[in-house]
Amino acid sequence: MAMEKTFLSISTFSFSLSLLLLLVGTSFPGRAAEPDRTQDAVKDINGNIVKSGEIYLMYTPDGNFPIIYSTNGESVCPSFVAADLSGRVAYPLRIHLADPGETTVRLNTSVSFQFNDTISCVNSTVWQVAPVSQNGNVQRLVTLNGAQGSPGCNTALTWFKLIKDPRDAYNIVFDSSEVCNIPMQRYLVATGTTIENEAQLLQLVNTAPIRVLFQSAD
Repeated sequence: MAMEKTFLSISTFSFSLSLLLLLVGTSFPGRAAEPDRTQDAVKDINGNIVKSGEIYLMYTPDGNFPIIYSTNGESVCPSFVAADLSGRVAYPLRIHLADPGETTVRLNTSVSFQFNDTISCVNSTVWQVAPVSQNGNVQRLVTLNGAQGSPGCNTALTWFKLIKDPRDAYNIVFDSSEVCNIPMQRYLVATGTTIENEAQLLQLVNTAPIRVLFQSAD
């Protein structure tokens, strides 16, 4: 009788242990679940994740104005980033990341923009914030000719971030804090008051940023 009780106790313990292992195996299949990193990924108009180095077209959802490069004033060199008002097609561009080990463009991470064209009158088609004007003009335009190279203070004027706009689009922010330890004020990018060659030049502002969307150019 005592032997039967011992046998039942051992059987009950074995069953309980097997059940516990089964529950543990069901709760943790192989390894702990990884966090969903797609939540902060920038996506194009088709819901696909935007990737570094691939070619995209950038539009504003307000009026569907394409982002292009344009002239300013008497300059014949199209070295200014602008929103077209005449019905042209957006100029293809690439987005580069400050982190070379990453390929997904994410919100609030340092990125640079580069038109996928060669323009003879500029050294590069990388976007930059124009240096403070020497003639007292406080308007900070977004231009081409940005310094190419690794993230750092030497290329600080070329680094931006994308943030989510509440109305299903993205805003562009000038923010070099991740690539340079010299303090620089954070600004939003918007269409300014300057209209040249049927295009509205982009500039830095404190409020009312431009809203943009991305479309794959492939």
